[in-house]
Amino acid sequence: MSKMDLKLFFLLGGVLFTLLSVLHFESLKYLSSAMAVLLLFSFPIFVSIFSFLIYKEKLKVKSIIALFFTFISMIFLLGVSFQGINMKGVMLAILAAIVYALYMILGKKVTDNNSPVVTSTYVTSFAALGVIFIGLITSELHLNFGSNAWIYIFGIVVISTIIGEITLFKSLQILTSTNVSMISMVEPIFTSIFGLLFLQEVMEPLQLLGGVFILIGLTFLIYFQNKN
Repeated sequence: MSKMDLKLFFLLGGVLFTLLSVLHFESLKYLSSAMAVLLLFSFPIFVSIFSFLIYKEKLKVKSIIALFFTFISMIFLLGVSFQGINMKGVMLAILAAIVYALYMILGKKVTDNNSPVVTSTYVTSFAALGVIFIGLITSELHLNFGSNAWIYIFGIVVISTIIGEITLFKSLQILTSTNVSMISMVEPIFTSIFGLLFLQEVMEPLQLLGGVFILIGLTFLIYFQNKN
């Protein structure tokens, strides 16, 4: 492993991942969780722009239309309300989306020379150090929670973070960063499904319709973008 790779790992985990976490959770102080997630998942738009500027990946007109259709469908799935929207929260969420896009772009570059397991190990380690550092200087790092919380923390660390990061970097090895970001837009659908199964959350018919439209939009999006 070269010194340059190590620097890129630090930039991915210690800077971008940490900054993404801070911006996203800060936006939740001013926005509903649905609105924050919706704005965060505008990141494929920024990935497409950065990929065009850096890798010359062109986004076709039909793909742009499908991307817009998918984003609108997400509004119905998440049940977003635009009443009394806080602009500070909006700016924080959009900044988080831009950082997420840069994370994807740089992740693609790193996985060209390193395995997904190695990449995720260094990135998550640097990210942990970054979050601990931010928590210490802001005095917001607390460990005074119940013992049962460790079960959920373990699940978040192993399933959502370690396995999630490995599969993300593996997909970046195989696909373009633009395609990976587009496919990632299916995440809110699984969030809604798991909320329904484990949290007894109720989904309105309009939300279900929004989920179906997201899948339709993503299907056309990937088809148009990769048709040759």
